[in-house]
Amino acid sequence: MPTLAPMAFLKINHSGETIKKIRRERGRTQADVAQAIGITRSSMGHIEGNRPASMKVLHAIARELDVELVRIVPAVPAVPAAQVS
Repeated sequence: MPTLAPMAFLKINHSGETIKKIRRERGRTQADVAQAIGITRSSMGHIEGNRPASMKVLHAIARELDVELVRIVPAVPAVPAAQVS
């Protein structure tokens, strides 16, 4: 039976603008959220600029900002056939 690559390591498209908006609504800085989840402020800026991020990081951001993951990752990505073994 085929196994899927772990979702935590796939690069996922997301809404960086939504992340930024929610972060600002919560009165949080990029540096604050980044430190809380164990990434750099620069990485947080890249994520808010819509660079793909791992599901693990996106889940951590959602948890830290106290929002459902679906707010920042609007659709579950399809797993490319090359990542099925």
